[in-house]
Amino acid sequence: MLKSFCAAANLRALVQNDRCPNIIRSCAHLLDECYGEDQRGTLMNDLRTLGDSLNKGDSGPEEAWDYDRQKFNCLEAVVHDALVTYSHSHNMDGWTADTHALFHREHKIRGLQFAEVKAGGKNTRGRHSTIFFQPEDNNYLVPGVIRKIFSIPQSRHGIETQALFLAVHRHQSVAQSDVYDPFKEYEEFGASLWSEQLGPLEIITPSQKMCHATSRRWQDGVLIMRPIDRVINQLIHSLTTMD
Repeated sequence: MLKSFCAAANLRALVQNDRCPNIIRSCAHLLDECYGEDQRGTLMNDLRTLGDSLNKGDSGPEEAWDYDRQKFNCLEAVVHDALVTYSHSHNMDGWTADTHALFHREHKIRGLQFAEVKAGGKNTRGRHSTIFFQPEDNNYLVPGVIRKIFSIPQSRHGIETQALFLAVHRHQSVAQSDVYDPFKEYEEFGASLWSEQLGPLEIITPSQKMCHATSRRWQDGVLIMRPIDRVINQLIHSLTTMD
């Protein structure tokens, strides 16, 4: 957690350094435009600015989805119930809360690899299934665990396209009366305490801001969690290691 925080903090320092490559220095005004006078500056700003470009939907033309319905499988009852609940509060134009869908053990969304919690393989300790995401009714990122990733057909402008959904269990918050959270005093660090207990299943889509998360056990039943963006961190690392 501290390593990624320091790497992000170095981004500002880099453009002010005499050794900064000219091509990077020429982008300094972009940082000023993004950050302004905001001195909280590292991860939270990264997610708010650089992260925005990773979380915008594709503005290109709709592409037809060539799928084989025989490869569809039945949704778990709890996942289907969550999809029905989602459909009640969202535009149902062109799609229905079907009982069958095409499952994805893993799926890449705007350069980031996400996976269901039981995907196995490279998803060691849930590194691709533990996420932070922005609920539609909130400006703050909250942590969750991806239970399922699936697609169903959606008819748009006479074309059947792919509608992708993620079924997520949100980590429950920790009551301040139960445990003291020292990270509330250091918002710029981006870490906070959350319960290991998971809430009811909910549906999110790629249109919502999301990123990976890192977590460690703080005490019994409590985790310290922090959002990370591996694409942004790789960019920052490459910039800070340039001669």
